Amino acid sequence: MSENSGASQSPGATPQQVQGPYFLAQISKLAKTAQFYWYLSHVFAIFFMALCTIISVFKGNFNYSAIRYYQLSITSIIITYLIVIRQTYRAKPITFLFSQFFQLVGDDNVQYLLLASMLRFFASRIYGGINATTLQPFTIFALFHSLSYFQSMILPFLSPLSAGTKQKISSGIQSFVKKYNETSLMIASNMELMTAVTYSVQTFISVVTMKILKPSLFAMNLKTVCMCASYVTFCKVRYDQSRYMQTLINSYDMRFNQLIYGSRFIPQSLKGILVQLRSLIISVLGHISLPATHPAQAEN
Repeated sequence: MSENSGASQSPGATPQQVQGPYFLAQISKLAKTAQFYWYLSHVFAIFFMALCTIISVFKGNFNYSAIRYYQLSITSIIITYLIVIRQTYRAKPITFLFSQFFQLVGDDNVQYLLLASMLRFFASRIYGGINATTLQPFTIFALFHSLSYFQSMILPFLSPLSAGTKQKISSGIQSFVKKYNETSLMIASNMELMTAVTYSVQTFISVVTMKILKPSLFAMNLKTVCMCASYVTFCKVRYDQSRYMQTLINSYDMRFNQLIYGSRFIPQSLKGILVQLRSLIISVLGHISLPATHPAQAEN
């Protein structure tokens, strides 16, 4: 996947096809590369996300197993970013990471790593359980990239399969990626944006109802405020860098304007308040930005 998709891509090396006994030799060869563990981490992220989602649906977000699988999934995701960032910047001196921090954050891999790290930190019953849907944008990317890696680096060496079967599987993967690549990026962006809106509303309600001042809710309120700030900042930065997030937010903004200015059922006083609120939000978000010059986007 492209366009700063938030999931690291393996280098596009294409192996020569060999026969049966060489499959294990190929796996042994791949096991010596960082990309192989990048691939495995994506697979584990998808697997644990599925378990987390199923358990949380039936047993709730505070269930110990659901939280544990959430932690395993988000940790697997973090590993994929660490591998790619390490490969991207391994030639840079350690001082670069500190002296050019804000420039480094311009890399979408770093942005997703920071967001995933924040999710991992608050993945606990102490902070109000987990939200399994926050894993889904990451695992959407993981699905596509693990399929691409499997197609190019593993499928050609599956000796039990005939050449014709391999070609059908390869064509199926290629067709799936081509057909759903754009759609999946829009879905992932929409999930990220809706998460930002959800945490923003929760923060607003906590402030209005004064729940934010209750000592007994300190941990949950801390998570809500931190995740609100993280997702709002993240989405604003993605808006500046990703055409998918731009298209999505602009479409919602257009619908909002059509509703406000086109509806005869909304009182003028309320319209004025909503317009001022929109202007305030735009003004506040305008202060969130990154340096114009930043490292080339990594293959994430």
